[in-house]
Amino acid sequence: MTRLFQISRPLLLLGAVALLLALMACGGGPPAPPALAYDLPAGTSLTYEMADTTYVDIDAMGQTMQTVQASSGIAEVTMEPVGDGVRVTMTFPELSASLTQPMAGTLSADESALKGSVVFTLDRRGHVQVEEVPDVSGTLEQLFEGGAVAHTFFPRLPGRGVGAGDTWTDTIAFSAEIANGEMESTMILTYTAEGNATVDGRNVLRIAVEGDATTEVTASMQGADIFQSAVAGVQGHVLWDTNAGVMVEQVTEMEGDGTIDVSMAPEPMPIQLRGRSIIRLKNE
Repeated sequence: MTRLFQISRPLLLLGAVALLLALMACGGGPPAPPALAYDLPAGTSLTYEMADTTYVDIDAMGQTMQTVQASSGIAEVTMEPVGDGVRVTMTFPELSASLTQPMAGTLSADESALKGSVVFTLDRRGHVQVEEVPDVSGTLEQLFEGGAVAHTFFPRLPGRGVGAGDTWTDTIAFSAEIANGEMESTMILTYTAEGNATVDGRNVLRIAVEGDATTEVTASMQGADIFQSAVAGVQGHVLWDTNAGVMVEQVTEMEGDGTIDVSMAPEPMPIQLRGRSIIRLKNE
């Protein structure tokens, strides 16, 4: 019995190797995870609910003043394949935005001040090329910038399959014209695949997001030149539908500080800022 076992054991091993080679030749083994990338069929239509609020506390010569900028609305998104990615057309049938400032009350605006669409392309990894932004009028000029929406609405992706614990890092940098000035923003974000979950019947991958954001604003207002610089820590998460290949949710929180330099003020004023943004796929 011992000799039979000793003879047959190599045969069993050879048989196992032969089976493994056959499986490899036939593409056997566990399937590779689907690529995490922007690759969608023609006519993909999605509706997202969005809301964000940002608080800025200004230390003005010993007195603290707070400004609050808030918005909420609906974004209707269509995607069409183009080149190595998709073209996104985004409209806003509902939009409400406000800016509350000390000693100046609250300014508000809605979608009636918005004419046109935000149109941009996303390559497989989510790098953005802005093609068109809507015309904005009135108070909404201070509260909405189509280029900034295009660059920050969707997450960056690795363009490959990932497993739990895999990470990728990307830089999101853009400049945008704002009312009476210009804004430059750079975000360096690290994404970490945490694992799968089920949300509203969807199989989603939860992705943690963490990094830093630097923003500089140069503007002129009421005869004064203004320069604002801030650095903030960013954290949040993305829920990605691995079957449909679409974003289900993106939640971002940021907190940081900086300075605002007004030409009429004797010295730069410290600022602290914090905010939260939510974008969520609306269930039809």
